Amino acid sequence: AFHFFMQNLKLPQGENFDILCQKVSGKFRHFLNHDDFERLFKRIKNLLANAQFQKLIENKKLLKEQALSFQGEIKQL
Repeated sequence: AFHFFMQNLKLPQGENFDILCQKVSGKFRHFLNHDDFERLFKRIKNLLANAQFQKLIENKKLLKEQALSFQGEIKQL
């Protein structure tokens, strides 16, 4: 759930945070309970507020994973 959230989050400020909370809650509702989601969202908020993290991603080109098919298998890059 964390990976999915971070992969889809608009950085550096997390402008789509609330929308992603809803998407992640729906997608992973069978695997996580309410407390798990609360901890997950709190961790992500703390990460976005962290000065070291913001400095790390400042002026960087952020790439997203992409799926591709190779010899009949789906791979993630």
